[in-house]
Amino acid sequence: MSLQGNLKEFSLSEIFRLIDLSKKSGRLVIGQDNLEGTILFREGKIILGRTLENRQPLGIRLVESELISQDELDEALASQKKNGRPPLRLGEILISKGKIEKEILERFVQEQILDSLFEIFGWTKGVFYFEQGVSLE
Repeated sequence: MSLQGNLKEFSLSEIFRLIDLSKKSGRLVIGQDNLEGTILFREGKIILGRTLENRQPLGIRLVESELISQDELDEALASQKKNGRPPLRLGEILISKGKIEKEILERFVQEQILDSLFEIFGWTKGVFYFEQGVSLE
């Protein structure tokens, strides 16, 4: 399924509902002026979201919350770079090294997604396209 259009014709809630009801997996990209947001779906459910503007990386969020140290973040990022393609996600590395619990990581990822969605749902004009089976990478 390939879906594209203008936000004046279809609201974001209508687009989300269509993806959810059809249980599609893929990437939804929304653009407004010079802003861009990306939301990743798996079987119709949101699993990741980000905007290029005002996006605070997960690692920085964890350091600022004092759940990991800057050194632990740097070590995990270095490990991520050496891992090759496709790289392991930062959270997977931190969990495997025992630096953070899975439940805490999931909470921070959910906050990151909600921040992105909150920003994107404020956009009332622009364009969108959905590519089935495409990830964020």
